[in-house]
Amino acid sequence: MEMSFGPHKLSLEEPDIVRVTLHGQMGLKEVRETVAVAEEFKKGKGRIYLLVDASHGSGYSHEARRAIGEEPRLSPYTAIVLFGASTTMRAISALMIRALALLGRMPQGTMVFKDTEEEARAWVADMRERNAKES
Repeated sequence: MEMSFGPHKLSLEEPDIVRVTLHGQMGLKEVRETVAVAEEFKKGKGRIYLLVDASHGSGYSHEARRAIGEEPRLSPYTAIVLFGASTTMRAISALMIRALALLGRMPQGTMVFKDTEEEARAWVADMRERNAKES
């Protein structure tokens, strides 16, 4: 099932993947809407992973970046992997995640960048396996 949030697309993939395709800049309204869907999907799962196709994305609005840093519920993901991200998008996303880690809202190493979707999915599969062993 695919949903649209402004120009962005979101799909839920069992057992635990929220896949977002960015088109341009993601604003705070879209962040809140996608997180609401992710939180509902997460119920009864324990962990979910965010897979982001950033090949057409240009980052997050200032308001979205600030809110993500201030509101822990806006990052309900166990791990995040972006693929196809530009150098600028990588830098912006890495700064946001570092800020969350410093605030104790997301463990270090739970966000990575991959070149392709196949590499991103393999990374999620590895994280899923690692997390299952730790449980």
